[in-house]
Amino acid sequence: MQTNNRQELEQELTRFPQWHYAIELAPGLHTPVRDRAWINRHAQRLDYFWRPFIDAHPEAIRDGRVLDLGCNAGFWTLQSLQAGAREVVAIDARKLHIDQFELVMRARGVDQRRYRLLQANIFELDYSSLGRFDTVLLLGLLYHVAKPMELFERIAMLAAPYLIIDTKVSRAQAPVIEVHHEDLEDPRMAADHTVVFVPSCSAIEMMLDVFGYDVERITPRFSDWEGAEDFRDGDRYAFICRRRSSNSL
Repeated sequence: MQTNNRQELEQELTRFPQWHYAIELAPGLHTPVRDRAWINRHAQRLDYFWRPFIDAHPEAIRDGRVLDLGCNAGFWTLQSLQAGAREVVAIDARKLHIDQFELVMRARGVDQRRYRLLQANIFELDYSSLGRFDTVLLLGLLYHVAKPMELFERIAMLAAPYLIIDTKVSRAQAPVIEVHHEDLEDPRMAADHTVVFVPSCSAIEMMLDVFGYDVERITPRFSDWEGAEDFRDGDRYAFICRRRSSNSL
């Protein structure tokens, strides 16, 4: 049921002083994003890989099923539903993000039959219970995990034709993985291990090739780099991955 009372929405927002995405809950009422520069950052990401992907591969989202891994407050779930997805299965490990997601969907009046929300560790989830998908979203999550190869293996088992990745990367030209430390208390960081692996672009391409994906690395060409300096400096890329039809696991 949609929450139409603006005062009620404003009161609910006080439960969550920091948001990663600025999401419009009602006309002129947005979630209070932690850093105002991120408003431009996420708008640029939409133009960078999301809209070109939708235009080039309308069949990947429209009338299909989408898996949103690390869904946060539902920004990319909303984008998928607005692009015509029949259903989105959204997963996040943090209760904070689950609560924010539910507020966003309620405020926006999204039909509950069009999404399924799960709080779960992506490495403990029974993927076989989720059904088949047309597209998997891995947006801002890969560099927060300690087992990227296992994650790709689990995703490949779903046999989704498309996988979209947006991730921090190592600048190394060789296929390497850097070991980084993250604070589990920070909701922007890892949810299970304080040690995470950050692969180079060529490492991502090599790992996904094993599981039958052709990978297109997208060169960032932003109209405004405010809040997106990591894209400008080569520390972050998006990848459009298409599963080879002849592949079978």
